[in-house]
Amino acid sequence: PALDNQFTKWDDNKYITSNYYVQELSAASVKRLFTTLDNGVHHYLPLTSLSWALEYHYFGADPKVFIRHNIFMGTIS
Repeated sequence: PALDNQFTKWDDNKYITSNYYVQELSAASVKRLFTTLDNGVHHYLPLTSLSWALEYHYFGADPKVFIRHNIFMGTIS
């Protein structure tokens, strides 16, 4: 049933749907993700933010992609 969910208003807007640094995938934005403490989320999460940026770049703001990735990462950890 998780795949039927949409983005939430709790923190998905801060991390993904309203985060310019995740929505823009370029060499400069990737550099910023790894060299700056404030990448729109106010936490240093370079690999997580990069994975969000790749998902957003290739699949847009499709919550199912982000949910599937979270489920997959939860099963391998």
